[in-house]
Formats: sequence, structure tokens, C-alpha cells
Amino acid sequence: MYNSVTVRVLHGIYLFFSESYKNSFTHRFLKRIKDAIKNSFANSNLNTIINGEKYIFRDSYFLKIYKGLFELLNKFMQFLHRVLVGPIKNTFFLGDTYEILSSFDEVMGVVSNIILWSGVFVTLISVIFKSNIKLAFTVLIFGFIMSALKGKYLAILQNSKVLEFVLSFFKLDEGGESWW
Repeated sequence: MYNSVTVRVLHGIYLFFSESYKNSFTHRFLKRIKDAIKNSFANSNLNTIINGEKYIFRDSYFLKIYKGLFELLNKFMQFLHRVLVGPIKNTFFLGDTYEILSSFDEVMGVVSNIILWSGVFVTLISVIFKSNIKLAFTVLIFGFIMSALKGKYLAILQNSKVLEFVLSFFKLDEGGESWW
């Protein structure tokens, strides 16, 4: 498996994206936000209460009431599960499967538009701030490809040999000679 062409290609793609992300404006921006929150929390009273040596909330009435409410909610949800799962299973979930699959192209069209415009936006920001645009440009190209395939997503999935190969692992073996 380690000599597999697929594994090597996927590993190369992973390395490309991880290096592009490490050098990107987005990574630097998110790291600054994370560090600011981390430093603020380290010096806060909330950190002292949560990580201190005294257990303020462990024996409090507030915690007992809080736990009691969630236990009551959990028992109510278990009751609803026992009562409603049978009727819902046969009508609601299985009845709406066809509608979900028929609107798959519409949902993926919206996703492709979001990816395309995110790619345009991130590329513009990367150009303005003169940062690394490899990842942003890759997202932009991916958005263009997805937009070009708009309305054909379900047909592509239904005719996909890769998906058929993966799903064949989960199908039950029907017939054939017994090996025992």
C-alpha cells in the first residue's frame, strides 16, 4: 500500500495544501486570533475558577439543578425515541429520500457558487496583502470546475466507477459457490 501511486499522489496533494496553508495570510490571521484568545484566557479569572485548586461548582446546587435538567431532557428524548421512531422510520425518512436526491444538484450548485466566490475573495485578499496565493488560486480553480459541472453532479455520482468500486465492498455476496 505504501508503494501505491494513489497514496503517493494523495500524500503529495496533502503536502502541497499543508505547505500552502502554512504560508498563507489566512493561517497567519487565524494564528493571531488564536494567540490573542489564548493569552486573554490565561490571565483571566475564568481560568482561575476552572483550573484552580478549589472546586467551586462541584458541590453546588446550581450544578445539581443543571444535571437534573439534562437528565430529565435525556429521559424525555429516550421516550420520544421509543414512541416515534417506528412510524417515522417508515414514512418520513424513507419517503423523503427521493426528494433529497432530486435536489442534490441544486444543493451542490449552491456549494459550488460558495466555493467559487470564496476563491475569488481569498485570491483578491491574498493579492492585496501580497501573500502566498497557491491555496487561494487552487480553491478558485476548483470553484470554476464545480461551476462548469453545475446540474450534472448526480449523474456523475451515479456513473462513477470509483464510487461503484467502494460501494461494492459493502454489498452482500449473493450466490456463487461456497468455498467451504
